[in-house]
Parts: sequence; C-alpha cells; structure tokens
Amino acid sequence: MKYKRRRALEVPPKIRTVIKGITSFPLDRIEEKLKGFVWDFDKGDFHHWLDLFNHFESFFEKYIKPRKDLQLVDEFLGADPPFPRNTVLQILRVTQSILENCSNKHLYSSYEQHLSCLLASTCVDVVEATLQTLTAFLKKPLGKCLVRDTTLTSRLFSFAQGWGSKEEGLGLIDCSLNNGCDPIATEVASTLLFEFYTVPDSAKGSVDAEHMNQGLQVIHLPKIFKCPESDLELLDKLVKEHSVPYDLRFSLLTRLRFARAFSSLAARHQYVCIRLYAFIVLVQTSTEADDLTVFFNNEPEFIGELVSLLSHEAEVPERIRILGISSLVALCQDRSRQTTVLTSVTSGGHSGILLSLMQKTVDYITSGSGVVSIAFAEALLSLASVLVSSTPGSLALHEAGYISTILPLLKDTEPEHLQLVSTAVHVVEGFLDFNNPTAALFRDLGGLDDTISRLKVEVSYVENISKRNAEEVPLIARETNC
Repeated sequence: MKYKRRRALEVPPKIRTVIKGITSFPLDRIEEKLKGFVWDFDKGDFHHWLDLFNHFESFFEKYIKPRKDLQLVDEFLGADPPFPRNTVLQILRVTQSILENCSNKHLYSSYEQHLSCLLASTCVDVVEATLQTLTAFLKKPLGKCLVRDTTLTSRLFSFAQGWGSKEEGLGLIDCSLNNGCDPIATEVASTLLFEFYTVPDSAKGSVDAEHMNQGLQVIHLPKIFKCPESDLELLDKLVKEHSVPYDLRFSLLTRLRFARAFSSLAARHQYVCIRLYAFIVLVQTSTEADDLTVFFNNEPEFIGELVSLLSHEAEVPERIRILGISSLVALCQDRSRQTTVLTSVTSGGHSGILLSLMQKTVDYITSGSGVVSIAFAEALLSLASVLVSSTPGSLALHEAGYISTILPLLKDTEPEHLQLVSTAVHVVEGFLDFNNPTAALFRDLGGLDDTISRLKVEVSYVENISKRNAEEVPLIARETNC
C-alpha cells in the first residue's frame, strides 16, 4: 500500500537530496545506495520520508510479496529466485533508523503485511532485523498498537516460545548461559517434536480422505542439527510426508529452526534474542488477553527469569540482558501486569537486584569506565521510569533508595549521555508526582541545587550556540560581497 500525503509539509532540502539519491536507483540496486545511510538529521517527521517508503513498498511488492517460500504454500521449494538478503537487511536497517528518529511513525503500515511475511524467511538475520524494526516502530511514544492481522500475532507467539520449561532445564536463563544446559536438556532441545491433529477433508473426496493420515500426527526428529537438508528442504519433506496443513507450517518451521540452532552457542544466543524481541512486540500488539494468558500458563516462571537475567552480569551477553529489561518495560506498560513485575523486582530472592545493578551502572557511566554500554544504562533507567509511574511503584523504589542512586546523573555533562540524563529526570519526575515525601528527600540530597545548576549549563549552551550563529551570519554576508 502506497503512502499518501495527508497534509502539505515542506521536506528539508538535505532529506530531499538523500531520498532522490536512493529512489533514482533501480529497485534491484538500491542496496548500494542504502549502505551509506546514517541518521545525521534533526528530529524528523515520518511525512518527510514518504517517497522513500513508497520506494521500499515497490520493492516489497515486486520481490517479497510473490515469494512462495515466504507464504509456505504448496510446492514452495525451488519456486522462487534467490532471496535478496542483503537488500532486505539494508531496507530494514534504514527503516529502523527512520522510525527511531521520527514523529508520526504511526503512519507506517508495512508491518502488518511485508514484515509479517519476512518472519517466514529462513535467514535468521532477516528475522532478527524484522523484529528489531517492529520494536522500533512500537517504541514510545507509539506504545500499544492495534494489529488487525492475526497472522502476525500468531507468528510472534510462535517465536516467543523457547525450547522448553525451567523444570526441564531449558528456561530462559539456562539457554542464555554458556554452560547452562545438561546433556539431557541439550538432547531434548535439539529434537524436533511437533504434534498436531488432522481430520479428513470432505472437499477432497472420499478416496483421498481414505489414504490421508488422520488423528494425532507426531513428527519426531532427534539431533536435527545433523540433518543435511536446508530448513526449507526439510520443511518441504515433512509437509509432504505428514500432510501438514497450511496454517501449521509456520509453527513447524519455527520449531525446526529453534531445534537446529540449539547446538551452536552463537546461534542459540541469537534465537534467545529473537524470542525476546518477539515477546516484546507480542505484548505491545496483542489485543487479546488470551494470547498472553496462554503464554504465561505455559511458562509461569518467565517474569521471574527476566528479573533473574539482571543478576547474571558476566555470564549472559549484554544484548540478551538489555532485551530482558526491555521485556519487563513492555510488560509494565500494561497496567494489569505492572504489579506482577514490581513484586518480582522488589521481593523474594530478587529483592535488591535492580537497585544494586542501578548503583553500579550509574557509577560506571559517570566515571566513564566503559564497563556497561549506554544502551544498557538506558534500558535500566527506562525500567525505573515505568515502575515509578504509579503510586505503589514510586513508594517501593523510594523505600529502596533509588533517588540517591540516580541523582549523580544530573551532573553528567557528557554529550553522548544526554538521553540518559533525560530519562533520569523522568524518573525523578515520577517520584515527585506519585510520592510526596520524595520532594523533601530530593531537596535534602541536593537534588534541587543539582537541577538548577544543570539548567544553567543547558541554558548557557543554547545561548552560546545562538551567539555563534549570530556572529557567523554577518561574516558570511561579507564573504559573499567580496
């Protein structure tokens, strides 16, 4: 679906030049132009980029939508030309960058058709990039989004499921650790086990129905990583051997991919990331409470495991821990689940984990040690920000001592830390809005003085820029006259 301009809006010349440079290239060669794209513009508006997204739409309509291997229809094996992996990855990268930096991104509509379709790609990098793009689209201020396409929801649900339960030794933590699974759990996770029921289809005639397998069907393939076939070849084989109906093929493909990836630590970690991305998007797009209810019925320990990820600082890759925190943030944005997350963070064996990690993270950031990334610190502060946006959450974090922990960020003047400072201010605002006693503590700890000093720094910075710009205008005019 092509994008239409709903209002007159002047596109900045710099953006217009970039778009023209990309759209002037043929669709099959736009990868070359997209490789050099980086966001070096001011805060944007999605309206500015409509011509570029229409160009992307043309690409998807021509090279993605007709592919049988993404639709998983009959005879999908070998029916399509080579998948344009690199071009798709570049389009997704650029799309993600624009969505992260633009307002009015609610106008983006490709997620329900083309991105849903790309989730069926057997290229794991494409799947991950697709989920990253969906996450960027849903990131605040957009928040909750209505998804009309049930296919996308079911595909997200399929990816959000892992290899097994915590009781089986295949929980989120077990699968994220380098040596977290014993041999038995590893064997279970590397086995493709897929069960479904088939019933005779009267439309196919009585003869076909007699020869068709009926009732419970079980696909059982141990050590699937040893199978020589590609994912699509193996899927095609299983579909034909077991008469797998169309609506179950994506689920079978997903289980196949997860089982095959488990034996490789790098591949397993990538699929853990894919699982968490899918969970985040599912929470933010699910309009049916039943979807999440079924998920948590299958994995009641999942929220506890997300919190436990915080304590595994050295054993679990940082990107997985960031996604774990982002999953908690997504859950907290649903008020009905915020209490459950708050209880997990502030009570029981997890009590004190978040505060301890926050203290260390703030120390690392303000000292410039580089032990943790800015992205990790931002995720942690975002969790505190959403927890403090309710009276119970504000009270719990106040009693735990979060105010004194966060205040040092107000003095951090490193330009690359500006977003962290902004989020820290939102946390302080949450305390002051939902917990009156915090105001006195804030003043006693010097927070008010620090805020005033920081305001002076920011005002001075703006004044200096204005002064410098004012001085440059006459200089340019004199050079022009000369």
